[in-house]
Amino acid sequence: MKILNLPKGLTKALLLIISFFCGFIIITNPEIISQSVIFALNNCFNLVIPSVFPLLIVTFFISELGFPEVIKKCAQKITLPLFGLSGNCTEAIITGLTGGYNCSVKASHRLYEAKSITKEEAKRLALFFTCPGLSFSVNICGMALYSSLRAGVIFFISSVLSCLITSALYNLFRRNADFNSISLYRKRTADAFVDSVANSVSVIITICSWITVFSIISSILKITVSADGVNTFISLFGEVTSAVMYSAENYSLAVTSLCLNFGGICIFLQQLPYIIKTGVSTLSYLLCRIIQGGISFIISSILLRLFPIATDVFSYPVQFKAYSDSFMGSFALILLGAVLLYSVKSTKDRAASTKHKTYMH
Repeated sequence: MKILNLPKGLTKALLLIISFFCGFIIITNPEIISQSVIFALNNCFNLVIPSVFPLLIVTFFISELGFPEVIKKCAQKITLPLFGLSGNCTEAIITGLTGGYNCSVKASHRLYEAKSITKEEAKRLALFFTCPGLSFSVNICGMALYSSLRAGVIFFISSVLSCLITSALYNLFRRNADFNSISLYRKRTADAFVDSVANSVSVIITICSWITVFSIISSILKITVSADGVNTFISLFGEVTSAVMYSAENYSLAVTSLCLNFGGICIFLQQLPYIIKTGVSTLSYLLCRIIQGGISFIISSILLRLFPIATDVFSYPVQFKAYSDSFMGSFALILLGAVLLYSVKSTKDRAASTKHKTYMH
């Protein structure tokens, strides 16, 4: 992806200059950068992992195992006329709406590679069904930030409705006639469980890594750019975990809903490889995120008028606790889990290979 369509050599030179400049800022401002890293890691280990990781395993397990044919056929009677999506998209729709930001994009890419869905369906899943998910909306934004289950439910309903409305409106003007017949995605239960845990570990490590990296980038921008408007934009639309915390402390719940459904630049960068592979335009994707954020703002504003919530219940810092009280202990536990899963997966693959060779002989 070229930067401003500059020549390749000039692009590389600019990136090198920016890298050296960032390194200089990090060296000359170690305390500020260290504090931002510590803040990001605390959010990851005390908030993101305990609240998001368990539901990730469930959603990936559902996606890996797949729904029975009868459920897909029933779902298709609704999804095809409303969204232009066949029953083969059922798992991706449900996990995308409930599991979290990356679930629908990854599921659409997997289904497209397996030839279960068409390219047009993969595009629609990636565009319209990227949702913050049940756990992030209710546990983090509702219970942790506002100490309110009602607030979390409103965030979740607003996000789901914004996805459904945009998808239905798009299909209203651009009907999709390109879809495959119902097919079953068969995988053994044990394999589905192992793969779901492995994928969840991979995703949670990726999320935490991006949160930390973007926290460093945000700190560098705030150090070098003193304009209040730029700093506010970075705080609201940079990294979603920090954005909802900043919004909860300074703005209304409806603004928090907007930030939550936009997802932030950090989420966009995480999804960029899958977006490109499915053929979705980056500009179209960003425009869709902005529209869905605006719709969720309107829906949450209406719901908050019908079911008002006191905003003075904001509780910060977050009170979630990891299993281990030490940072290194939590990190070691996750690393051990990743190594164990890789070992189990490798053992299973070697056993399958040995069994295949035995049959060949």
